Parts: sequence; structure tokens; C-alpha cells
Amino acid sequence: MHAGPRRAICATSNNCNPAKLVGDGVSTALAFRLEHGAAILGRVFPTVTLARYDDALPVTEATPLIAYARSMHEASGRDFAALERAIARRLAANGAIHSAEETGLFRAE
Repeated sequence: MHAGPRRAICATSNNCNPAKLVGDGVSTALAFRLEHGAAILGRVFPTVTLARYDDALPVTEATPLIAYARSMHEASGRDFAALERAIARRLAANGAIHSAEETGLFRAE
């Protein structure tokens, strides 16, 4: 039996979350993301390429951002009043918070 070349196509995104947008130091530990996907695939495949797609959404109101933050699994026990104040300060200073989302497609051979 002939085993053909091994290949993988993997789509993923960055580690963006609402807390990151306002800089309160909260991080999210996820298994396979843009930030380190090439290193993970590189353990198995000699050639790894990444095609990126950058996108952004300007958020001009605090309420949708707070609702999104509340829906996150790591949100339990968070001080949402402090997060809402931080968002309000950023909106007052800048008019909008730009929620950058990066997605990408890894091709490994």
C-alpha cells in the first residue's frame, strides 16, 4: 500500500477577547491559535504556510461589549462594573473600540 503525502489544512483565529480590548490583563489559554499554530504543525510537517485575513469591527457602545464579555466561559467572578468603566473611558477618549479579529488558514505538508 502506498501512503501519499500527509497534508493538513487548519483554520483558526487569534486570542482576541473583550478584556484584551480594554487592556485589563486577562488572557485566554486556547490550544491551537494563530499565535502558535505554525509551531504546533511544524512538529509534524516540514512545510507550514499561513494565509491571514484581518478584519475589524468598531464598537461604539459599551452594552454589546459587556454582554459579549458576560457570555464568555471565563467570565464567572469578573468585576463587570470595572470593565464597564474601562470601556466607557476608552469610548469617551476614542469614540470607538476597534475589535480586531484575525483569522488564518494554515497549510501544512
